[in-house]
Amino acid sequence: MKNLFYNLINIFLTIIIISCTGNSEKKSSSTEIPVKEISVHNEVEGTYESNRPTFSSIASSYTTNLIPDTEQVSINQITISNKLDCNSENINLCNELLAFFKNATEFNFLATEEFAKVDEGKKNVYIIKGNFSGGDRKVNATFLYSVHANYFKGNIIIDTPTEFSSTRDKIISISVKGKK
Repeated sequence: MKNLFYNLINIFLTIIIISCTGNSEKKSSSTEIPVKEISVHNEVEGTYESNRPTFSSIASSYTTNLIPDTEQVSINQITISNKLDCNSENINLCNELLAFFKNATEFNFLATEEFAKVDEGKKNVYIIKGNFSGGDRKVNATFLYSVHANYFKGNIIIDTPTEFSSTRDKIISISVKGKK
């Protein structure tokens, strides 16, 4: 009888320990901080990442300036001599933009400021104002970008021309990358 009593106590204590361990696992899983997904693109924390741009492109050439009192690079001119690839679901917008620039084969961003500034609240992200042109047409633009070891990436944000009928968005985004 004594053995039966000790066995019942052991079973009871084992059940309590197991249930406590199970409860503590449930409690801790609800307070866990989710782990950020690791990007396969080796992104640098705090650099410019665009939302879905309308177009993407690769710079055929670009010019830079060193920002005074820093070792950071200001990108003052970008030439895109290959085509702009349309990423938009709205093919009408893509066609309208290309028609606006009269199907130009070369596009340019030319800064109207001497040096880029750090974009407020974003680490390693720079912003510079300028113009975007193709053929004989020109529109106001802003370039947001990050510079890495031997390349840059960013978005040229252009003001949507008032003549456009395929979008009500105030801006059109062109993703651009360039390598040394």
